[in-house]
Amino acid sequence: MVCGWNSTARDLVAELKGDEYGAKIAIVHGAERNPAGDGVYFAKGDPTNTDDLARAAIADASAALIFPGDRSDDADMRSQPA
Repeated sequence: MVCGWNSTARDLVAELKGDEYGAKIAIVHGAERNPAGDGVYFAKGDPTNTDDLARAAIADASAALIFPGDRSDDADMRSQPA
């Protein structure tokens, strides 16, 4: 289960799509259309909302990965002035 969407999520889904084990992928994200394209189940919604997660079958997921859609953590990643 992919919760949210950003460039890291896009890279992960691309890698999982090519996985020889054939993992099923589901995404919960607030976009109007599936950002991952064909072959990935998409549930439009808020990944912090329990009803939206249930609709996406979070109970059946073997793992859930959270990808923030904004750049709120950029300040933590920049070097701090001395």
